[in-house]
Amino acid sequence: RGGPSMIKTANSEEAGSMMVNVKALDDVADIVNDKHIKAIKIDVEGWEFEVLKGCTTLLNSASPPAIIVEYSSHSAKKTEERLALIDHIRANKTHKIFKLRRGKGRISKLVLIETNDQLPDHDNLFCFTDQHLGEIPKRMFEKHIN
Repeated sequence: RGGPSMIKTANSEEAGSMMVNVKALDDVADIVNDKHIKAIKIDVEGWEFEVLKGCTTLLNSASPPAIIVEYSSHSAKKTEERLALIDHIRANKTHKIFKLRRGKGRISKLVLIETNDQLPDHDNLFCFTDQHLGEIPKRMFEKHIN
């Protein structure tokens, strides 16, 4: 099982580590400018918020991609930082946030998350614009979404 992380732990040195260059998605926008990005999957062991901050231009574009992002209380990040990720997604007012009713790893319908107390403990969040919602079959959702 993998689990690479940028969070230093007691075992980091034993397991080996290496320096990597990191670029924001907005910084490579010219490379992908001629392609329409339909979805972004983000699972970076607690650094999801930083990735989202690095693609603000993309998320504010005329056709923003769907976002699938890991949200976990198992991360070394504090609750306030995890909630900042949710606030950042909601601030754009373009995406609605969903979770799987039965959690990841199981086939189930998507449920709209309207309040923070509905957030999962450890799961993927699915963030769709109204345009995406118009293209996804209604049977994928727990109830009809406007």
